[in-house]
Amino acid sequence: MRHRVNNFADVIITRHIMTLPELSNTFFKAHLLMGIGYFIGDTAACSRSMSYPCIVGLLTGLLCSLHLYKKCLIVLIDEYKRLKSKSKNENIS
Repeated sequence: MRHRVNNFADVIITRHIMTLPELSNTFFKAHLLMGIGYFIGDTAACSRSMSYPCIVGLLTGLLCSLHLYKKCLIVLIDEYKRLKSKSKNENIS
């Protein structure tokens, strides 16, 4: 589920709200994409005799999976902020 939020500069930010199984599934997909990207980058670097193929593989894996990791981190940060403000409100009351 997505929520659109306007910040002070009227820029629309899309916030993702996920359940725990959805978040777990998204992290799993991100890890799979990271592994596939690493394999492709490492194979391509080895076939072209490039130096440091593991770094090329790592960067390719990050390129493939970064959008999913970003989505998961946004959800985790929002949940942390929500729980922190909830804790503050309970301490004040």
